[in-house]
Amino acid sequence: MGHRWEPHELDALTAWFGSIDIDRNGSIEENEAKHFGLSGLLEAYDRDHDGHLTFRELKQTLDQQFEKTTTSAEAARTFIRTALKQYMNGEYKREYCRATHDYSGDPSQRQLSFRKGDVLYLQSRHERGWAKGKIIRRAATADPTTTTTAAAGRGSFGYFPESYTNRCAPPKLPPHTLPKPKPKPFPKPREVAAHPELLKDLLQSAEDDPQRLFEWAAMEEGHIGRVLSMILSKAGRVDHTKPENRTLVRYAIMASALLRRLLFTGRRRRGDVLPSVLRQGG
Repeated sequence: MGHRWEPHELDALTAWFGSIDIDRNGSIEENEAKHFGLSGLLEAYDRDHDGHLTFRELKQTLDQQFEKTTTSAEAARTFIRTALKQYMNGEYKREYCRATHDYSGDPSQRQLSFRKGDVLYLQSRHERGWAKGKIIRRAATADPTTTTTAAAGRGSFGYFPESYTNRCAPPKLPPHTLPKPKPKPFPKPREVAAHPELLKDLLQSAEDDPQRLFEWAAMEEGHIGRVLSMILSKAGRVDHTKPENRTLVRYAIMASALLRRLLFTGRRRRGDVLPSVLRQGG
């Protein structure tokens, strides 16, 4: 039997993956795995054996383990439980910093050289203000706020003066390498009627996935049409110039935009989506 992933489990697995992928390029390589004492990681989870373990491969392998023997499924559960516990304890945090000045290090002393704006992974701190780490992003320009999105490559670890840097947030992992979050369920029409502020999220859903919104409206048998027309009708009976009515007018604008979206998306079957509105219109 397969595993039903809970959101907090996926969050923990994503955090675990990001803590090993210190280059933040969306895949774990052998040198990164070895850095954390995980020499057999790619052998176990790199499904296409290309030397790059992606999040998708990791999750697919865990899913397969749940489908196999009891022993295999228990090993996957243990992996997830451990990841979740360590995630809750904050053990997956890694330190990164951005160079505030150019620095030319001495290669014979295993020192790094970097430009203002480069982003470095900080592995450890040492005496007299020195730190050990590696460059993971190269600055695109002299402007420290502008960096390339690609990793600097398999750079070597070296030493650098921490005073030449400032701490920064870890670079984001490429979105396409991470699991897509499950879309939030749409509210019931009666919930929209009671809380018209929900129209904002519905409009965003119309932009992101109009077909899903249309299918939801059809499943609700057109009741959302009655709610939208009710909001429009109510707004049409008030004085728009009065400050106390501005919120209602704003809701009416959103209701009108959503109504147009639903009618456009479901133009062939709009009677299933908004029957109450069409009946009112004759």
